[in-house]
Amino acid sequence: PTSFTRQPLAPDYILGIMTVRDMTLPVIDLRRMFDLAPANEEIRAELQLVFRDIDYMGFNPVLTLETARTRSNVAIHDTHSSGLGLSIRSAF
Repeated sequence: PTSFTRQPLAPDYILGIMTVRDMTLPVIDLRRMFDLAPANEEIRAELQLVFRDIDYMGFNPVLTLETARTRSNVAIHDTHSSGLGLSIRSAF
C-alpha cells in the first residue's frame, strides 16, 4: 500500500492512516515527531538512446545521458552531477 488517508485535527507528525492486511495503522513522520532535520532530496534524470539499426554480432550501441542533483540538510553535501556514457546491449 502506498496511499494513506489524512486525518483532520491530528498532530502535524501524523500523516494519516493506512490499512495493511486488514489492520489500520498510523503513518507517522518520525522526523517531524522528533524535530529532526529533513532528509536528503535527490532529483535524477536519464536518457538512453539505443541504436537498433547498428547491429554487430547481436549487440547494439547505447548512448546514455544522465544528470542528478542532491539537496542535503548540510549545504556542503549538495551535489550536481552529469554524465555521458557509451555501452553495448544485447539485441535479443
